[in-house]
Amino acid sequence: MKFFIVIIYIFTLTKFSLAQVEAPNYSFELSQLDIFMPQKPIADVIKKFPKIKEIKTKNNLQAYLVYIDYRRYKFPVYIQVKDKLITDFYAKLPQYFLHNIFHFSLIKKWGMQTSYKKVEEQAVYIWKKDDITIIYSGACTITCFPVYLTIMKSDIKKSLMKLFFDNELSMLPNS
Repeated sequence: MKFFIVIIYIFTLTKFSLAQVEAPNYSFELSQLDIFMPQKPIADVIKKFPKIKEIKTKNNLQAYLVYIDYRRYKFPVYIQVKDKLITDFYAKLPQYFLHNIFHFSLIKKWGMQTSYKKVEEQAVYIWKKDDITIIYSGACTITCFPVYLTIMKSDIKKSLMKLFFDNELSMLPNS
């Protein structure tokens, strides 16, 4: 009898030790950002995200803020629009996303990056594809994590990143 109890106990331990454990960002699919791609109409974004907030208008350019909120994550996506079409977006990614997984998903979608630059613990990856530029930044402390992803038309005159760095647009949610 003891023999059967030990066998059942070992079988139970073995079965549960083989269970798959998901990291917090395994449920994130890069395709969730497709709606923000350059040349897509802003009307589709407004329909899908009714809480979208216009944060700046200048001439025929508008900047919007929307939050992607799905299961275990929530992060802001800034969108720039010209003539009702998206020119670029900037996503401030959650720090608990895993860099290796996110970077691999970018490589899977866009191929190997065109260029790469690492300074201390920060890295920037750039893809140039057709008429768009993709810039992804990751950083490492104890673990590596994504910082941001921005995708823009290659011929854009003033991207969201430039607006942020020139302090023409605040990244604060209440701006």
